[in-house]
Amino acid sequence: MARRSRQAKHIVPKRGSHVYYLLQYAYTTEAWRALVENTTQRDRAGAIRELLRKFDACLARIDFECAPHPHPTEKLVLAGDHDVVAFAAFPNPRAATAFSMAVLATGTVKYFRATPAVPMRQAIEAMELAGAARRDTLLSYRGPGEKR
Repeated sequence: MARRSRQAKHIVPKRGSHVYYLLQYAYTTEAWRALVENTTQRDRAGAIRELLRKFDACLARIDFECAPHPHPTEKLVLAGDHDVVAFAAFPNPRAATAFSMAVLATGTVKYFRATPAVPMRQAIEAMELAGAARRDTLLSYRGPGEKR
């Protein structure tokens, strides 16, 4: 009987076949202590990149066209409800879910959210589909309290 490998399978996704997610998370007090006291890798983009590769995923590089010298950034550190936000591309929702589980399993993140993000072209196509469904009297949907 063949033994199953414990390593994740690496499937090279087709170009353009990724699904995108907005990642938002907050570190635990202990994680912040390690970052402040320099007892852990401070470049968290570098640290997370290796984990993302296990799922055939990657971080987005974001630049701001209004900045005088745009420097692409991969993660943004915030002061607020979320300590970090980033965009990532995954080959499928299962990989995004597994990535989320792997991050949460470290115990160093107290809050983690992965919100699907749709490129504008696909959002417009979805709007057209929704508009067609609304026009179809058999499939029209009325919200609570909406008049017919």
